[in-house]
Amino acid sequence: MTNGIDLDELLIAHAAGHLGEAAALVVAAHLCLCPESRRRYRLYETLGGLLLEELPPEPLAPERRQRVLAVLGEEVADSAQPDRTGDDAGASGNPLPAPLRARLPAPLDCCPWRRSGALAELPLAAPPGEPARLRLLRLEPGAAVPAHGHEGLELTLVLEGRLCDGERMLGPGDLAIADASTVHAPRAGEGEGCLCLLCAA
Repeated sequence: MTNGIDLDELLIAHAAGHLGEAAALVVAAHLCLCPESRRRYRLYETLGGLLLEELPPEPLAPERRQRVLAVLGEEVADSAQPDRTGDDAGASGNPLPAPLRARLPAPLDCCPWRRSGALAELPLAAPPGEPARLRLLRLEPGAAVPAHGHEGLELTLVLEGRLCDGERMLGPGDLAIADASTVHAPRAGEGEGCLCLLCAA
């Protein structure tokens, strides 16, 4: 859907820590649902580590070294937590991947959805200083989002059902990437509605 950034570039940017928090959440949710992307992501992390090993070491002042070691100690203590990039969606009947479930103010069916015809929207709290909007979108079968363009990057992750975006039919775990060159009107599949996570700059 874009002549700009593609999925591999997005995965590399996430692995390098170059994405904003909202876009990083969408990519983390995608990784929970897509084993192939997880495999490629691990490869990019490994390649990034190898590149870092080639860089000459930078000396640290003693007090800064102590702070770094203290932070690393906290991260090691946290490593006993479950991997949030595993395929755990659907646990306890919840279709949302763990990174996204943690952002909801209440269970999915108890959240304050805003309904407009065949579409329902649930805005998610944006991180402080984050320009991108983050929201869940439910579409009834065959319902379409009005045709629109973008000033920046838009990421759409299908969580349930089917979404037709141009010539692509997307299913759960599929990620559509649109940019300023894109004008589109995505619609839900005719036989079933869909639930999507959107991040738009």
